[in-house]
Amino acid sequence: MGKSGQNQLFHSRLSIIHSLSWTINPKLERFLLQYDMIPVLQAFGKHMHTDSRSAYCSNLRTIFLIIFMLTGCATQQPISEADRLAHWQLHRGKLAELTRWQFKGRIAIQMEKQGWTASFHWRQDQQDYLLRVFTPLGRGNYEISGNADGAVMQTANNSIVHADDAETLLRDNLGWYIPSSSLKYWVRGLPVPGKKNAGLLLDQKGRLAELSQSGWLVRYSHYINSGEYELPTKIIMQNNNLKIRLVIKHWQTSL
Repeated sequence: MGKSGQNQLFHSRLSIIHSLSWTINPKLERFLLQYDMIPVLQAFGKHMHTDSRSAYCSNLRTIFLIIFMLTGCATQQPISEADRLAHWQLHRGKLAELTRWQFKGRIAIQMEKQGWTASFHWRQDQQDYLLRVFTPLGRGNYEISGNADGAVMQTANNSIVHADDAETLLRDNLGWYIPSSSLKYWVRGLPVPGKKNAGLLLDQKGRLAELSQSGWLVRYSHYINSGEYELPTKIIMQNNNLKIRLVIKHWQTSL
């Protein structure tokens, strides 16, 4: 069939769906077109009467939702535990080699009855790091740069403060108790090397789903592909006193 004939067939099928659009939601519409279910729809349409539309509507939705779910189940077979562990070892090894990266996102911190939100940017180049915090409501911006030898903060009023690490600067100047030395691993979906894990769970693709380490529970709910890496975009970190939500909007793995 030529291109013009294919376009006519597509628009013909689409018009059939739209003529009965009160029975079809957008997800089922895409399914009908993808799996060529138009003849089934037409069969229902021939036997449909105005006074029984609500019953047919309910039945039609149920039938296509069942088909849709069965099709998804048929194409996504769960992998074995051995395969998950093998995928995790490959994934973990690749992430461990990623030492130059940056991300932009938002952070929300909840401690007892206090809470803070801010835009949060992190750039890591081997041992050197640069953190930027953009606080709302005119509270100003903060910048921390450092490495294993120490850290320096430029505060919202342009003061310069020195400390041993970023964790100390965030705590003393913003009141944020963030384990930054561990966070540089956790944000990549890695446990901190050399520290004992109280628990580690993997998702179906062999990536980190949950981690208990150093008194923190870290949960991952979404990953994206960035270059050759799979990196988390939604992370929740929690201990007995503090809850941190980190949503990463953009990853960059080549500096």
